[in-house]
Amino acid sequence: MGNLKIKGKNPIETNQRLEALESIQKLDTSELLKLKKLAESDTARSFLTDNWDMLESLTNQ
Repeated sequence: MGNLKIKGKNPIETNQRLEALESIQKLDTSELLKLKKLAESDTARSFLTDNWDMLESLTNQ
């Protein structure tokens, strides 16, 4: 198992990144690979940003 170095612009951002990565640990491998593919695509990342309100509403159900 390797180590990750988490960097943010400030301590608050670094902590936010740590919390996000801890949540990602709950994903199974296939979900993690799908998330990786989305993260590598500028189009998918733009879609995520542009449609965040709709996507976030799915988490409140």
